[in-house]
Amino acid sequence: MAESDSLMTVKEVAAFLNVAEVTVRRMTARGDLPCYRVGNRHERRFRLRDLEVYLERRREPSHAGATPGLRRKKAKR
Repeated sequence: MAESDSLMTVKEVAAFLNVAEVTVRRMTARGDLPCYRVGNRHERRFRLRDLEVYLERRREPSHAGATPGLRRKKAKR
């Protein structure tokens, strides 16, 4: 298997995306990020190319200006 085909763990992906491990698990549960299940424990594994595609989709104009977790303040009347 070539290095570009190697699979990454949840921990590695979390570090790569700079998010918490639980966030990576939620992303896979929602179907936002594809993963492979391996072994008896069905642990998640990820391809680097899938992460690159995910990041490319996040850069598309439909996501421009969207900042998760931030809300606009209501205007005072």
